[in-house]
Amino acid sequence: MRRKSLLVTFSPRSRIWFGIVLPVLAVAGVTAALWASGPYPAVIPGLLLLIPVTAAGLLGGFVAGIVVTVSASLGFLLLLPPIGRLALGGRLPNVEGPGYSTDVVVMLAFVGVSLALVRETSWERHQRRRAETEREQLAFLATASEWLHGTLDARDALERVANLAVPRLADGCTIEIVRDDGTLDTVAMAFSDPEKAALARRMRERFPPRPGDPGGVWEAIREERATVVPRVARRILRQFAPSEEQFDLASRLRPRSIIVAPLVAQGPPIGAVTLVMAESGRRYLRGDLTFVQDLALRAATAVENARRYTERSRIASTLQRALLPEALPEIPFARVAHRYQAAADRVGGDFYDAIRSGDRSWSVFIGDVRGRGVEAASLTALARHTIRTAALLERGPAAALSILNEAILRRGDPESFCTLAYVCLYPTASGVVARIACGGHPPPLVLRGQGAVEVAGATGTLLGVFENAELPEIDVRLDRGDLLLLYTDGLIEAGGRRSLGVEGLVEALRHFRGRSAEETVEGLLRTAGNLNGDRPRDDLALVALQIRDPAPDDRPLT
Repeated sequence: MRRKSLLVTFSPRSRIWFGIVLPVLAVAGVTAALWASGPYPAVIPGLLLLIPVTAAGLLGGFVAGIVVTVSASLGFLLLLPPIGRLALGGRLPNVEGPGYSTDVVVMLAFVGVSLALVRETSWERHQRRRAETEREQLAFLATASEWLHGTLDARDALERVANLAVPRLADGCTIEIVRDDGTLDTVAMAFSDPEKAALARRMRERFPPRPGDPGGVWEAIREERATVVPRVARRILRQFAPSEEQFDLASRLRPRSIIVAPLVAQGPPIGAVTLVMAESGRRYLRGDLTFVQDLALRAATAVENARRYTERSRIASTLQRALLPEALPEIPFARVAHRYQAAADRVGGDFYDAIRSGDRSWSVFIGDVRGRGVEAASLTALARHTIRTAALLERGPAAALSILNEAILRRGDPESFCTLAYVCLYPTASGVVARIACGGHPPPLVLRGQGAVEVAGATGTLLGVFENAELPEIDVRLDRGDLLLLYTDGLIEAGGRRSLGVEGLVEALRHFRGRSAEETVEGLLRTAGNLNGDRPRDDLALVALQIRDPAPDDRPLT
């Protein structure tokens, strides 16, 4: 069901019918009925004729009330002696005699009461409509704000505004944004009539607004001022559509009233919104400008927020790519799979890498720094490069973590700390030996070829907090088909109260027996996503290594 406009309750045609025609017909009916019968005391026709006068004031306003008052006064005059049938001044109808001064007094009293009633009822109508309009406007703005803040895509936000405005505020709505090259991009268009929507698109494509055009969209953008055309006359339409083809297209749209408001949030206008009344017969007044400007401000703010979000996401994505390797190197004796999933548009604190640390040994590590943003990026870069340097010096896991712990402490920032799991892989003839140390990080898990899952290592001490950190180091033998999983806490805490936890992860990992490393990380990501609506609460990183055929020689551990 189509809702009435917030700005105009009745169309002009409806106001004439409900406010004037019906009450006048009622006056005529009452007058005819009383004239044909009687006699009646004057109070009876007076009260009966005041009913349509009251209705006219309530429905049609002051002007309609005056018109009906005049018609009611004429009807009352017809009922006075000697024409009508009123017992007045002690005289019977159609009987000559004194008392005509009483007729005048009664007539003036009726007119006075009618005018007072019209004034009160029209004022009450105006106040009621104003209060109702303000309530609906506030409700509309609340709904519009909710819709606008429900998306961070600028085009989607403006399409929501246009679809919400039609038909409640307008019969047609067009929203345009200024491109970088200075031209206008029509990002949203909605019309009650689909044929007019197609016609408007054709007109915009054939005759796009130009910066020098008088009036319209560009004038609102240049002057940063909303304008209203209460009644679109033919000469005004000709001003906006100088060519015959353009005038023909504009005439077929049959606009009756137009409001154009610039989209201004902070800085220069970014575009404009155009609201058009057409087939509904409604029209805009100057008092509607404030409300439309408020709507335009909210739309412009949503666009600016979406643009800032897009730019921040682009910067975060670029910086994140710089902090994470595009691909991990191929390890001769293991298949490697890795994934990273950010929880927000800011730079996350999870990182991982793999590097050759000796003639035939490899180092793999995964970590998580405190916080997000630039500070997290700075600490991530320090941790990653420090561990890579220690690996190239062929330091063991515990020694490398100690070096990183000292480096973070030297920063002198008590808010800087991180966790890290470090694994050195040494191939042997009978398999691979993984030497593992953790600094405050969840220990890796080992999925054996037979389906058993083991926790490999101990959590250790948080890095960057204590000078003498406890960093226990253990060796774990990996056979062909075994899978070593390194992960950050975002995986086990992905769903809040419904988080996997370590026990849940162990159970989930068992289901991937015999699967490849790629299938395992993909499956674990899906499991975490199912618990949190496909959007992790925290950054999430995974590195899985699946042991292939062992190396031909049996190099002893050093």
